[in-house]
Amino acid sequence: MHRSGRKPATRHFRLLGPLLAMSLVMPADVLAQQPPAPPPVAPWGMPGLPFPFPNPFPQPAPSQGAPSIPGFPVLPSAPIAQAGSPVVLELFTSMDCAMCEDAEYEMNRLMTTQPVAGVRLIPLAYHVEFYGGTSGTDPYVLPASTARQQEYDSARGRVYTPQAIVDGDHEFTGSNDSAARTAIAAAAMQRKVSVDVSRAARFVGPTQLALSVRYGASGGRGRTTLTAVLVENGLLELHHGGHTDYDRVKLTPVVRSMQVIGSASAGGGSLEATVAIPPAAVRANVTAVVLLQDAATHHVLGVGTLPAGVL
Repeated sequence: MHRSGRKPATRHFRLLGPLLAMSLVMPADVLAQQPPAPPPVAPWGMPGLPFPFPNPFPQPAPSQGAPSIPGFPVLPSAPIAQAGSPVVLELFTSMDCAMCEDAEYEMNRLMTTQPVAGVRLIPLAYHVEFYGGTSGTDPYVLPASTARQQEYDSARGRVYTPQAIVDGDHEFTGSNDSAARTAIAAAAMQRKVSVDVSRAARFVGPTQLALSVRYGASGGRGRTTLTAVLVENGLLELHHGGHTDYDRVKLTPVVRSMQVIGSASAGGGSLEATVAIPPAAVRANVTAVVLLQDAATHHVLGVGTLPAGVL
C-alpha cells in the first residue's frame, strides 16, 4: 500500500484537462484582444545603483473620461466654453458722458482679467453723438457708430450711454461688472461660426487695407452680413471727466471706421474687400475685426480678427 504524503499525480491531470480544452476552443477574436507579452529584459547587473535607461514598457496614462459601468448610463458632462471662444463686447460711450469713465475703466479691467476661462474677449468702443446730436469735445465720434446704436435700438428699445452689448444679444450698463460677467459667460456657451481674416495679396496703398475673409456655414438662419471694423488701441481720454481718483483713462479700443463688406452665404464662403484706414489713426495700433451677424437680430454668429502690427 502506498503510504507516502504525496497524492497521485492523476488528480493534477484531471484539473488541467478542462483548462486546456477551454483554451483550444477560445474564439480567435478574444485571443487577438489579449495584449502581447513584453519581450524579456536582461537583468540590471549592478545592484544598489539605479537603472540608467528609461522604462522600455511605460504604463499608459489613466483615462480622464468617466468610467463606463455596465448597467449604468454615462451622464453627459456639463457644457463648457470652447477654448479660445471669441466674445464681442460692444460699448457705446462718449467723452462728454460723466458715467462713461467708469464704463471705460470696467471694460479695461475685463480685458486684463479675461473673466471667463476659455474666452477671448474682443472689445469695441463706439463713440457716439451725445445730448441730441452734439459731439462736444469727443474727437472719436463717428456717425456710423451712432447709426449702429440706433439699429440696436430697433431690436432692444433702449439707447443710452454707457450702453454695453455682448454678442449682439445681452444688453446692460457698461459699468455693471456682474452683468458683464454673466453676459460674457452666457455668450461663451454659444458655438461660433469660424471667420478667418488675412491680408489680401494685392497692394492698395498706405491708406487702405485689402482684406481676405473666409467664413463657415451659418446654418441658414436668414440673411447675414459681414462688417469690417477698424479699432485703434492705446488711446487715452483727453480731458478730466469729474472723477478725483484718476485723471487720464485708457480707452477701450476705439472704433475708427466701420463698413459693411457684403452679405454672407448660409453655406459659407469667402470674399475680398478694401477698407480705408482713417488718416488720424496710427496704422501700427489698428486691429481689423470682421463680424458675421444676423441682419435682423444683430446676433453675432462669428468673428475674426487681424491683429495690430499685421496691417
